[in-house]
Formats: sequence, structure tokens, C-alpha cells
Amino acid sequence: MSRTSTTKVLLFVGDWVEDYEAMIPTQGLQMLGIQVDVVGPDKKRGQLVLSCIHDFERGHIDGATDLAFANALGISAEKRHMQFQLPSERYGHAILITKDFDKVNIEDYDGIFCPGGRAPEFLQMDDQVIEWIQRHSKAGKPIGSICHGIQMLATAGVLRGKICTGHPCCKPQAVMSGATWEPTNLMDTVVDGHIITAAEWTGTPGLLAAFAKAIGGSWTFSADKKL
Repeated sequence: MSRTSTTKVLLFVGDWVEDYEAMIPTQGLQMLGIQVDVVGPDKKRGQLVLSCIHDFERGHIDGATDLAFANALGISAEKRHMQFQLPSERYGHAILITKDFDKVNIEDYDGIFCPGGRAPEFLQMDDQVIEWIQRHSKAGKPIGSICHGIQMLATAGVLRGKICTGHPCCKPQAVMSGATWEPTNLMDTVVDGHIITAAEWTGTPGLLAAFAKAIGGSWTFSADKKL
């Protein structure tokens, strides 16, 4: 497989970023030949940040109403009323920083991706991160967000008049920033122009498909090499 043009995505991370929501988008987009620069405030290339794994325990469905989703998690219909208020949180992989934060030129990027987890709590307070999101949005370039990543978009003020989704607990912040909140079964993707959002890591496949399509470009596949 080869990509016919060079495309670059900037992906924000920080300590306690959600493991799946950072690792899978990074590797999935790289699989398509897209360059993904993983950055975090005050971080240099080669440094690491610690991720976390947010998981659904038995009996926890986190606001979902879709029976297929419950079945996929092994949750029986009789136990669906036994909801925990929050997912569990465990240590995840160490995430590698691949570019110096202070060497980023936002004009070089075709897309921005905002993972969730705990990191958006402080990423949304970084003036440079917010300015980059604002400039990227003003240019109409794709911005992908999953779970708590929507906090950064809300703080940047780029959700006004947009339909979006994210982790259910982020709804008040998104709505107060002028967005219309779209409840999902935690597996669906919401696309409104250049803003592409999903609620949880369970929605990663659809989110990445929509995000890659929005970035544009084309791929050619060869049958010469097989896995």
C-alpha cells in the first residue's frame, strides 16, 4: 500500500490520556500512510507520557441504550440497571512524543485529533493548544475528537452551531459553548462539517473512517505483499 500524497495529523496527548483513544488513532492513521505527530505541552521528541485505560466493568454501560452494545460487553438485559457512575481507570501504555511541542507549525497539518481520558482536563487550559485548534477550525480543516477530547473543542469555542458528541459527562460544557449535543449508543460517529466526534473508544473505527475521509487524499493497494 502506498499513499499518493503526504498528509500530516497533529495529535494531542498528556499524562493520563486514554490509551485506546491515542494509540489506535495514531497507528490506524499511520497504517494509511498518514504522518501523525504526537505532541504535548512542554514535551520534547522522545519523551513519554503515561496513559490510562478507561473500561466498562460488568454492569456498567455508561449511558448507552443500545442492546447490541450491552451484549457486546457481555452484559445481560437483567443486569443493565446495575450501572456504575464512572468507568474504571487503570494504567495504560507509555505514549511516545514524536515531535517537539515548540517546533510545531500548525499550518503544516491537514488534521487535528483530540483523544480523551484525563489529559483534556489540562490540555484545554493550554493557550497554545487552544489557539491551534481555533486556527485549524477557522481554516475549515478536519478536527477529530473522542470522549473527553470534546473539552478542548468547547474551550476553543469551535463548537458553536455544531452538532457533536463525546463522553456524556462533557455534554454540559459542549452545550454551554453553543453546540447541539447528539446522544449516541457510544459506537456511532457524529459528523458536522469539519468537526468529527465520537463518544468513547468503542466508536474508534467509525471515527477514524470519517476522519480519514475528511482529510482526503487517495491510497493505492498492491497485492504483491500480504500479511
